[in-house]
Amino acid sequence: MALLFAPWALFVLALIILVVYWEWMSYALAALFVFYGGAVVLLGLGLFLYLFLRRNKLAAFWPGWRGVVDRGGRPDPRER
Repeated sequence: MALLFAPWALFVLALIILVVYWEWMSYALAALFVFYGGAVVLLGLGLFLYLFLRRNKLAAFWPGWRGVVDRGGRPDPRER
């Protein structure tokens, strides 16, 4: 009931909660950005390596990959 008669107390309480919450959230958000950034990089690298090692399927994205040999040493066919 005393808080109703002191609006400045509500403001100070809200400011303290905001500062504590913001400090905690800044660490949590930074950790999430690092984690998800690393996950995106690893998934992208894995997709690139998978497509490159599995009979050069990157030729579907860029025709310059067609002259590369596959894992058996055979040249990639011109037309699939």
